[in-house]
Amino acid sequence: MENFIRPQYRQDYLHTTENSFNLDPLYLRCSQQGNLDFRNKLNPVFILYTAVVKIQRQCFVNGENLGIDFFMGEISRLVRASAIYKEPHKRLSPPRRRGTGMEPEARIEEGERRPPELMDLPSDVLVRILGLLDGPTLASATSASSYLHSLSNPLWRELCRANWPSTVDPRVSSLLRRGFHSLFSDAFPGLCPLHPPAPRPTSADRLFSAVDLRCGGALVFSRVVETETQSGWFLSSPFRIDALDGSELPPAAKAASPLSPSYKSLEAELTLSWVVIDPAGGRAADFSSRRPVSVQRHWLTGEIQVRFAIILERVPAGSSVAEPVQVGILVTCDGGGEDEHVREVSLQVEDVEGMSLNGEDTLVVLQDVMEGHRRKKKEDEEEEEMLRYMQFLEQKRVNKEKKMTKEGRLDMACVLVGLLMFAAFCAFLF
Repeated sequence: MENFIRPQYRQDYLHTTENSFNLDPLYLRCSQQGNLDFRNKLNPVFILYTAVVKIQRQCFVNGENLGIDFFMGEISRLVRASAIYKEPHKRLSPPRRRGTGMEPEARIEEGERRPPELMDLPSDVLVRILGLLDGPTLASATSASSYLHSLSNPLWRELCRANWPSTVDPRVSSLLRRGFHSLFSDAFPGLCPLHPPAPRPTSADRLFSAVDLRCGGALVFSRVVETETQSGWFLSSPFRIDALDGSELPPAAKAASPLSPSYKSLEAELTLSWVVIDPAGGRAADFSSRRPVSVQRHWLTGEIQVRFAIILERVPAGSSVAEPVQVGILVTCDGGGEDEHVREVSLQVEDVEGMSLNGEDTLVVLQDVMEGHRRKKKEDEEEEEMLRYMQFLEQKRVNKEKKMTKEGRLDMACVLVGLLMFAAFCAFLF
């Protein structure tokens, strides 16, 4: 089922009926400005509400698979109703009922001065109904009309801030040359982990990371981290970004709000987004799995280590064969009491041999992914992420066993050579 209405609005109008409206101040203000009569069923606001009710009921109660065509059809009904209401002297043809509609569709007789247009509707009403949509459907709706596109800028900003609260940081707005729409279109879809482009020189002199950690829907940690990427130390050292180290408390944890009464429930309750923004290229991507791939308690310190990871691919320098790499994010929590608090949040990239990539190699991986293709997220996205992670661990285990076997054979050969040399030496002496 394609749930194209934003989650926070899904239950708003489920129990609304044709004769019972819970009108908020925005709609009341629109009606007063337009001298609209809510008793008139041709009122655009009335039809707006019935359209929302229909979408809610059919999509979230009856379970029908609705799409952008249905939504734009309801917008068209709203446009026609608005044009009719503005010219009440026009006689209407007998009403007829649509097969899936809740209200009779009125038609204007010939002789009208001009056909109704989308711009005839109050912008507040359009912004309100567009604000009910999720990102993918909003993108489809705004691409169908330049007027809707012009109204969507604040909606994209609110969508980004709802998904990634750290984007409230003023630095993020200054980095987005193409606006919040570009950020959403880059960071929201799924990444394509296969078939990476060939390595190329990197151009980014700095990267920004927008990090948001939630537990049970409540925001626990939110921060924007800037990383300088052109120093020799960064390029040659193992890549690591610390969004939070153990010497400070996260902003959301200063009130001593615990994560969960039991670390075993963290795997189901924790969600993380780590959006890396390249201001030079104007691109971004979310490099975190939505759910943890593992939750473990450290055997010595008792700290809880929650790992998020996605598996990508890279083509090493001097090779034409792609190999998997893991972008891993480790969230470390206190484990000394009944409640856990976040202590550290860090990101690293390692290859299938378990070696951490240096800054230069990691920049190539990150930029290739940010400039690569995107795909629509699937319902079983989390299962696919976990499957790729388990396959990576299995390949890592096999490579480790091969390496140990090879080293064991080499050690045995060295021992045999040593014994032969010792035997030869003894034979020479005696």
